[in-house]
Amino acid sequence: MPEPTISPARPVPGPLTDLPPDLTLDGVLSRAAAAAPGRDAVRTATAAETRTVTFAELDAQASRVAGALSGLAGPAGAASGAMVALAPAPGLPYAAALHGIVRAGHVAVTVKPMLSADDLARVLRSTGARVAFLTEALAARADPAALDRVVVTDRDEPAAGWPAGWTTYAQVLAGADLPGPGGPRTDPESPALVHFTHGTTGTPKGVLLSHRNLVANAAQTAWAHELDRYDVVLNHLPILHCMHVNGPIWAGATQVLCLDPDVESAIRLANEHGARCFYAQPGQLVRLAADERLDRLRLTTVEVIRTGGTHLPAATARTLSEHFGVPVVQGYGLVETSSLTHSDLRAAPGPGTVGLPVPHTECVIADPDTGRPLPAGRRGEVRVRGPQVALGYLGRDDAPVDADGWLSTGDVGYLDGGRLVLVDRIGDLFKVGNELVSPTEVEQVLLAQPVVQECVVVGYPDEVLGQVPYALVVPEDRASDAQLAAAVAAANERLAPHQRIRRVSAIYSIPGAATGKVNRRALRERVIAGEPSRRDRGAPTMIVLMNKVTVTGDMAEFERAHDEIAAFMRAQPGARGFRLLGSLDEPNVFVELAEWDSQEAHAAAVRSPGFVERARALRAVAELDLGKYRVVRAERA
Repeated sequence: MPEPTISPARPVPGPLTDLPPDLTLDGVLSRAAAAAPGRDAVRTATAAETRTVTFAELDAQASRVAGALSGLAGPAGAASGAMVALAPAPGLPYAAALHGIVRAGHVAVTVKPMLSADDLARVLRSTGARVAFLTEALAARADPAALDRVVVTDRDEPAAGWPAGWTTYAQVLAGADLPGPGGPRTDPESPALVHFTHGTTGTPKGVLLSHRNLVANAAQTAWAHELDRYDVVLNHLPILHCMHVNGPIWAGATQVLCLDPDVESAIRLANEHGARCFYAQPGQLVRLAADERLDRLRLTTVEVIRTGGTHLPAATARTLSEHFGVPVVQGYGLVETSSLTHSDLRAAPGPGTVGLPVPHTECVIADPDTGRPLPAGRRGEVRVRGPQVALGYLGRDDAPVDADGWLSTGDVGYLDGGRLVLVDRIGDLFKVGNELVSPTEVEQVLLAQPVVQECVVVGYPDEVLGQVPYALVVPEDRASDAQLAAAVAAANERLAPHQRIRRVSAIYSIPGAATGKVNRRALRERVIAGEPSRRDRGAPTMIVLMNKVTVTGDMAEFERAHDEIAAFMRAQPGARGFRLLGSLDEPNVFVELAEWDSQEAHAAAVRSPGFVERARALRAVAELDLGKYRVVRAERA
């Protein structure tokens, strides 16, 4: 394999000093359009076609969106304008709609494309948004009475039977008047965006991000990711985040939005468009490292692969870096920090870390009980301070920062030569006796065993020690109970006494693993409730449903919808187990194996209102070909 190389043409950037105090978020786009009006700003690319807008065209589209929203009134007595929902789906409309909403003096509300109808209703209700820019599938989940106007962003022409008030993004651009001279005067410290947390440790909170927060982080991201006006970045993220949109806009770089979920297509497009930076999620990179096609894939112009959002296994980073000959760099941030706080430069990445603080950002490791700073190497809570830290939470009085401006992240880590090494979430840690255990550290040791495909560790109640480590393991297909026990024993030999796994269950899949958002708290509750493992189900006198699933929409939306419906079905009487198998030849095709005690048990489950709602969300992004089988002969491990 070639050694990682860095282009000598890309010097380390100088200090970041350019943080204009009075610039609003939409002003970042206007600034880029004035500097290079004819340069390509955004390209949406598939194998069939590429659609492009220049910075001048994108800025004009934002103004037309602002004009279409100019008559929208905010709540009585509010300091800012109305809340406008916006789904960050890859495509040309997102960037223009985001900047157009804030240019009109309103606040954009991020609505994730994979939200269920209940979660979507909760977001609209909590924000009071009555106008929304949504994909057609997401708009179909909304209560028609909840929205006055829906702009469908992923169709060029309206469809027959659309409800009143629905229109396309193209119709908005064609029918909107440009706002008059002057426009609304926006305070840079006022809210520009509401972005909801993931909710893996509680109810999702709406984070209020100001223009100042987002402008600062756009500049910080462009600096940390070494972007300039000559750059092309390939964005293979299924959901767009402001950081990945506004950083390139600040730099005047061209961003290519890959609409094909297949990584081979993304790599081909990166080469065709001359991309220097490649953005992908950790889950995408894990799948790429294991893809049998990897040997024939090459990156010809990309100089760095950047990722973040959840943990990237060191082995995955090493495999891809050695294969492609470029560094794989992981960054760190939170919704409350707009989001980037840490990243490394290409020339000096720190393997196993999330890098150094970005400019104008401070980071300390503090004792979670006393708040006192800890020395380098000591583990504690990660706390950060900088201009990208959020204003607060929507509808809540609890501020995200203390009196000195420090944000407590809830993450546990330590500093190694100034670089941040993340260990776990505070809420995921548990004590065995008087010793603190990090589930992630135990999982990494267990994953080193060849028969272990996936695993998650939670604390299990114990009368003597309080809690002990309990491992839920997805073993290799033909691994026996004895092989799994041997794997656990081998892992325990490498673990400290308080970290050693005391209980283990073999399961078919881990809910949330596909999106990198495993909810350990929910899994722990299910374990304590006595949910049996796949090997505790008794003799295989059951029916098996073998369903072919073809993903027709956003892959991340499909993964979220499938995780939700699978978790719901696992909890129903008579459910035995579920497994999702991906096709090696067709990345959007899966086979689901679902085991049930009887056909009657399955029928009762699919008639329940909970299933019907979740199935609707799944069918919005996938086609299902269902079939039933019964076990006529089986071999038990």
